[in-house]
Amino acid sequence: MSGYVKDMHILNIRDADSTIQDNFIHNRLNFRYYANKNLTAGLELRNRFFYGEALEANPIFKDVIGADYGLVDLSFNLVESKSFVLNSAIDRAWLDYMNDDWNIRIGRQRINWGLNLAWNPNDIFNAYDFTDFDYEERPGSDAIKIQRFLKGMNNIELVYKFTGNYDSDIYALKYGFNKWKYDFQVFAAKAEKDAAIGTGWAGSIKNVGFKGEATYFHPYDHLDSAAGVVGTALSFDYTFKKGIYVNFGTLFNSGGLDSPDAIAASEIFAQGIAAKNLSPSQFSYMTQVAGNFTPLFTWSGSAIYLQGINTLFLMPSVSYSISNTWDVNLLGQIYLGEQQQVFRHLGSAVFLRLKWSF
Repeated sequence: MSGYVKDMHILNIRDADSTIQDNFIHNRLNFRYYANKNLTAGLELRNRFFYGEALEANPIFKDVIGADYGLVDLSFNLVESKSFVLNSAIDRAWLDYMNDDWNIRIGRQRINWGLNLAWNPNDIFNAYDFTDFDYEERPGSDAIKIQRFLKGMNNIELVYKFTGNYDSDIYALKYGFNKWKYDFQVFAAKAEKDAAIGTGWAGSIKNVGFKGEATYFHPYDHLDSAAGVVGTALSFDYTFKKGIYVNFGTLFNSGGLDSPDAIAASEIFAQGIAAKNLSPSQFSYMTQVAGNFTPLFTWSGSAIYLQGINTLFLMPSVSYSISNTWDVNLLGQIYLGEQQQVFRHLGSAVFLRLKWSF
């Protein structure tokens, strides 16, 4: 068994006269059972206790926290009141068999086909939101995954994600191989209501890391129409001799918006994330820089610019490692954007988090 306990205080700031304070305690428990050298079982759950002003002001907050979109509902609001809610959710529950040639895993699991840091058009099973920094484990899927290891670093992977509704199911076949010191992948899929094909790669240009992903989605009920969407993401990363890490990424979403007034400010960062629609804007850019003040005191800063809708997101952070099991993190999120031809502050938040790992 392993896990952690986190306490995070949140201050949401709309303007100088409008602030909301919240707090939540987050406990994660990870269990592994090793039956023999080939068979392993995993169970992971998170328990979260929310309280504060946002909960009292938002009548659907409890429903959002308690929602589970998997084949089986494994999210439970154990205690509810007007001012707090205690939720327990199982986001991993799987049985895994592995030998030299095969890996078969069935159950709720993380299936990660993404390669980039911020945007992953290849991550068709459980795409995640880069701004959701507190969910390090990322979402899981109820699926069966069968992987066959071939010569060298080549492999074939077949995955079926079950939802109980065929229109929401995803199944895909991926082939991975190594060429020219690059790891490549190509896949074909039925991704919910779309037929999809994609490719991705990870390697380097001299000492600069170079990764890319591209996926084309087309409604399989209208294959003769021009309703397809392309998502393409590229990223470059480099670590300087003094330990400064830099990452630059870009995303093209052919289905995205190209006008600031095409979307309300409240909806820009509230839309659901999916591999088909990772950003509401046609062109998006991301930069992240990270380094150390001391070996125990680190800092980072991320910026995302949504070109089409002229919106900027900033996320500075500092962290201090108190001991091997304790650390504290101070992080900010700032939203700026153009609305009605005025570039203005859309909202900000400050997060103070204390974490104990065991």
